[in-house]
Amino acid sequence: MGITPKWHCRKASQRAERWARDPLDLNLAGRIAIEFVDGATALDTASLFGALGGQPYYCERHTPLLPPLEPGECFEGTLQLCCFRRLPNLSDEALRERWLGDHTQVALSTQSTLGYLQNWVVSQGAHPFDGIVEEYFPPEASERIDWFFNAVDDPVRLREHIETMTHSTARFLALDTALVQHLSDTRLI
Repeated sequence: MGITPKWHCRKASQRAERWARDPLDLNLAGRIAIEFVDGATALDTASLFGALGGQPYYCERHTPLLPPLEPGECFEGTLQLCCFRRLPNLSDEALRERWLGDHTQVALSTQSTLGYLQNWVVSQGAHPFDGIVEEYFPPEASERIDWFFNAVDDPVRLREHIETMTHSTARFLALDTALVQHLSDTRLI
């Protein structure tokens, strides 16, 4: 993919902002993802996030599709971040089966996803979310819904993909609390 100027990396996420949702009025400005390897926890993440005005969410990460991003690169498309709560009375087992199991293939097959990370929240920040999804989309998906739903110039396929995705998410996600934000992403290391 190569090194891309930072101003270019923000263009797609800025265009995609029209599809943002912030029902909890959190005014999310960004996200920092730190992955600890082999149990290492060298950083005092609570202090780090506090200094930045944010809250840490400790998660169990699942990576069905690794994003095409090397250290030092800026992703040219858009990173859609979705923070959600589960449906009321949905057990951990049911959420795991419906989201991390059944829904994973639905998301990958009905969208133009280039990277897909699922973060099962194990320790809450200030706002109680059950899951945090990071999905990477090509720049065209920020402008056209048929690109987003992997149905370019095909209205029948577009309708089918939207219906399939809507049905799948309705099985586990409390849509009225779901935050959806489009961000640019630069991998530091």
